[in-house]
Amino acid sequence: CSGDMHAGDTEQPWGEGGEMLQIRGYRNAGAALDWALANFPKLTELRLLGTSAGSLGLQWWARRALSSFKARGARTLTIPDSFAGVLFPPRNVQDSESFLFRTWNMCGDDTLTASEQERCRSGKLLLSDVFAETMRAHPESRFGMINAKADLVQRLFEKFMELTGQHNVIGFAMTAAQFYKTMNLMMQKYAKEPNFQTYLIDGDHHCYTNSQIVFQTTPLGKDGKLGGRPKLIDWIECLSETPCREKRVVCIGELQRVAPHEPAPHGCYCDVKLAMLK
Repeated sequence: CSGDMHAGDTEQPWGEGGEMLQIRGYRNAGAALDWALANFPKLTELRLLGTSAGSLGLQWWARRALSSFKARGARTLTIPDSFAGVLFPPRNVQDSESFLFRTWNMCGDDTLTASEQERCRSGKLLLSDVFAETMRAHPESRFGMINAKADLVQRLFEKFMELTGQHNVIGFAMTAAQFYKTMNLMMQKYAKEPNFQTYLIDGDHHCYTNSQIVFQTTPLGKDGKLGGRPKLIDWIECLSETPCREKRVVCIGELQRVAPHEPAPHGCYCDVKLAMLK
């Protein structure tokens, strides 16, 4: 992990001596994509997957990767695992994301369209805008996002980024309930795109597809002991099918209303608006 969402291209002073540190996530990820293009001239299926910070990087890079491989005729599937990009409170989201884009020098990145680059420079672009536009640009592809309802690592990164980078005490005090509510609102935005699906898991575990627990995880937890269907591994396989027999939103729990200006519900509930999607 390059520490810059796999999209930065800058250098910054580091440590007590102020030695300049190279931050080159954009170049690293670009080199990996170039290597893949050179070594896989033919494909029947392409699965793009990123865990933790790689989930954020995938949301940024997916459009370029899908466009680069499109002529090769592969079925495509994009799965960001365990980093939705929740920031808190909502009124600070634009400022916080713009701070990160400036810090990592991301606004000139050619993974963005010219319009997105301009919005980025003027502090009006969000990562969620980039990912939603990727879904619209590639209606032939499936997008499936995986998250735990109370992911501890996601919450800790958000808390300390807000405190150290933005001096945002409210963001630092974000509760698990506020985190999950904000994530549901993000899923509502993505669910406007018919090729988006999501799998929500009870608990606070971080990352599922990079270990053996992918085979036992259900919506009720990472160990599968409480039951629940479908298993995560079966859901992932289903996403590559046409049509997928599973619901667009996999979640088990009491249905609750989630709205921007209402208090955050508590517990392992499911957003009623998402649950009603076909």
